[in-house]
Amino acid sequence: MTEFSGGEWGGSPAPPNPPRYPYPAGGYPPPPYPGLPPPPADPSNAVAALVIGILALFTAPVGIGLILGAAAVLMGIIARRRAKRGQGAHGGMALAGIMLGVLAIVVGLAISAIFVYGFATDEFNETYQHCLGEHNGMSQYCEEYR
Repeated sequence: MTEFSGGEWGGSPAPPNPPRYPYPAGGYPPPPYPGLPPPPADPSNAVAALVIGILALFTAPVGIGLILGAAAVLMGIIARRRAKRGQGAHGGMALAGIMLGVLAIVVGLAISAIFVYGFATDEFNETYQHCLGEHNGMSQYCEEYR
């Protein structure tokens, strides 16, 4: 008897040895199948937009956030368009970079407006306020400090 009969417990005969598949001439791993789309391009634009958007938000009170916010919005739009065309990856990161950049611009403009308003009016002029205190709020005596 040359075949395995399944032994004393019965059963099916053992399968023959599987055929060996040699690796391609180039070695392991085999080349990708033809017809597949190429992998997405490097997501560096999307990542850069997100990182610059975060930095812009943190530097918005200083004033640098306006410039960094504009850069984040621009890079995010470019990365988002590339992702929609299939040339890039991480469209969500690009969108987050755009939103953070816009938020940084809004916060930076709001803080700038508060400072401009505060220094352009008499609210923060200490000399004028001191003069008003000395003259019981009579502003005609304190016109020279405006």
